[in-house]
Amino acid sequence: MNNDTETLNEFIDRFLRDTKDILSRYKGLIISNLSLTNFRRNIERIYNGRYYIDAFSNRYNVKLLLPKLVLEEAIKSNHKIDETVSVDVTIDSVSFDNKGTILISISKIIESGIGEQEIFERNLDIFCKENSIYQRSKKQLPTFIKKIALISTVGTNTVDDIKKNLIYTKELDLFDVNSSSDEISKKILECQNVDYDVILLFRGGHNDKAMNIYSDIPVIKAIVDSKIHVGAALGHETDFPFIYKIVDSYYSTPTNFAQVANEHNNNQIIQFNNTVLNIGHYINSFKRTIVNYYLSIKTNNFEHILKHLSSDLELIENKINKEILTIIHKNEKALDSKLYIANTTINNKINQIEKVFHSSILSVNENIRDNIQLLSNNLDYASNNIENRCNTNFNSLQSELNKSFFNIENSSNKLISIIEMKSTKKKYITISVVIVILITLIFIYFAFN
Repeated sequence: MNNDTETLNEFIDRFLRDTKDILSRYKGLIISNLSLTNFRRNIERIYNGRYYIDAFSNRYNVKLLLPKLVLEEAIKSNHKIDETVSVDVTIDSVSFDNKGTILISISKIIESGIGEQEIFERNLDIFCKENSIYQRSKKQLPTFIKKIALISTVGTNTVDDIKKNLIYTKELDLFDVNSSSDEISKKILECQNVDYDVILLFRGGHNDKAMNIYSDIPVIKAIVDSKIHVGAALGHETDFPFIYKIVDSYYSTPTNFAQVANEHNNNQIIQFNNTVLNIGHYINSFKRTIVNYYLSIKTNNFEHILKHLSSDLELIENKINKEILTIIHKNEKALDSKLYIANTTINNKINQIEKVFHSSILSVNENIRDNIQLLSNNLDYASNNIENRCNTNFNSLQSELNKSFFNIENSSNKLISIIEMKSTKKKYITISVVIVILITLIFIYFAFN
């Protein structure tokens, strides 16, 4: 038996030293379902950046040392921390205060029983409420669903479920994007540049964490900004992703979308045919009414109606004349002043036009005079050039004629001398020939002069 004696303080100090290694083993341990009985009162005071929070679970009470930053992180993650809920805390360290109360310093606090999926959807709900997204008017399906943009992530194999069940499949465009909410939202906005009737987000499988990319904030923003009807067909019939609250229409499965689209188009065709048929009936009925009315007028009441219309027209004419005269009398002075102003304005305009016209005529006359003078100068210059060229050609021709005449004269003299040496008869003939040639040359010469 150990008979050593210690004070209480000595005992507690030694106990803490002996249990230090043991207490350190609890770091990281999660204590669940703690009730915070006095939470609102406890957070009224803070000590060295930490709150002292009363907590209990069934039989035991403890003190939690809750750092302010840890509490703010929990609230930022949309965990509800107050007296109305239970919480789970992660131990950072365990100690005792000077009263022997267990103090648990915590590194994390969350709402009990709340998983990541619920927190994710809670964050989305807060975003939608803050931006009034729930209050927006959803876009209706177009009259006829013809051109469809199908958006899904890479590896989705449910597109055949749509193609096999959809009656009209000529204008289906499939877009496989990376598994990212940013990529999905980007593709939704890119589809705005094409005249699609419907954009469909689709995927098979269960509503798991991977499907959250279709419900994330970037996708919500893109749907709100889209001018085209956006639908969603994600997972199975029992699934209800958060994005179903936002899209313009949602479908239990991709196959269900095809069925609804077919039914919608068939209903529109039926409605259109019925409308055309009703219009035809109405036109025929209207024709019959007109024919009957015409026959009634022609056979029974034509003269009476003409008299009645004539008297009515006469009354209306008199009434109109009276009103016109009344208006003229009331506005006679105003009309006179307006006419005077109008006449004055017109006269001023006429004077201005006359001045402009006169100045234009003067300007035109000046231009014509200048053009005539320039043309006259050009003609004089051309006439002088022609005259000079004629004189030059005439002088050259005259010189050539003189040379020719001189040569002929020499030839004639030689011929005469030859003839004189022969007979006298031949001499006279030669002289006659020469005289004829000389007369011809002289005639030609004077003719050119």
